[in-house]
Amino acid sequence: RQALHRKARADQLVKWWGPKTPAEITAQSCKSYASHRRSQVRAGTDGGRTIDLEIEALAGALNFAVLEGLTDRNPLDGQRVRFYRASTAQHCRDFAPSSGDELHNLAAALFETPKSEVLGWQLLVEAMSGTRTCETLALRADAKSRGEPGFVEGEWLWLRRAKGGVNPFAVIHPGLRECLSALSAWRRRRFPSSPWFFPSPYDSKRHVDPCALAHALRRIGPIVCQAKRTPHGLRAFFVTVRRSQGISDAQVAAEIGDRSGASLIASTYGAVPPNWRGGPNLDFLPTKGEPAWHTFLNTTSLPAVEVL
Repeated sequence: RQALHRKARADQLVKWWGPKTPAEITAQSCKSYASHRRSQVRAGTDGGRTIDLEIEALAGALNFAVLEGLTDRNPLDGQRVRFYRASTAQHCRDFAPSSGDELHNLAAALFETPKSEVLGWQLLVEAMSGTRTCETLALRADAKSRGEPGFVEGEWLWLRRAKGGVNPFAVIHPGLRECLSALSAWRRRRFPSSPWFFPSPYDSKRHVDPCALAHALRRIGPIVCQAKRTPHGLRAFFVTVRRSQGISDAQVAAEIGDRSGASLIASTYGAVPPNWRGGPNLDFLPTKGEPAWHTFLNTTSLPAVEVL
């Protein structure tokens, strides 16, 4: 995945920087590039972080050119311009469900059609475990021992952490345990021969597409929540619920496998809102009605839709 990101950045750089010589690569030309790229990013986003990563890739390519004797110096050394501003960035918490009720309303919307049912389960597990999409989709129903993603050992669900993450397991709190139990029953009836927690509705020998949930949330978020919702917002929801329950940022960082610790929790997910102190805790379950998965638990006839 990281290799694909690097290639995409290189392809983007070539389009604009390709005809230029090292002498034309200056701080001013970086500003011109930033203006060019900002005209291409999605509405409502600043693009600063993306631009910084691309210019960082350009600087790396120039370092390689120096080592290979293709140029005598890297013109970006010591004069890198940064375009990302933390003060203007939106926290991923801004794209998280506002409550357990909203979370289950989103899942219920995905449960309405057979092709998107699996995305409802993926949404719930990501929000209740704090896992990234790639970590969630790696979970296998045929895991047989500790260390294998999907293996359940007591109160722990083993994971394969991404981005050098630590603590390869998620705590199975009561809400997540109930969800996993319902997911298992659904999977056995819908996709009995698939090895994956989240089978593709088009080919059950593979897991669902990594981008499918993001696309689905882009579609249903404005309808269900009148707001944008994203997969990373589900991870933020987990962090928000745990912090609202009085769990320290250091422990929350450990629970989501982040090696940077408490400092990154505050910078990425925002400060703890003062109205949490002395107020009711947030929860992974709805306060009104039953969890979204009760639709399946109360259905006696659930035909298999497996596609092999």
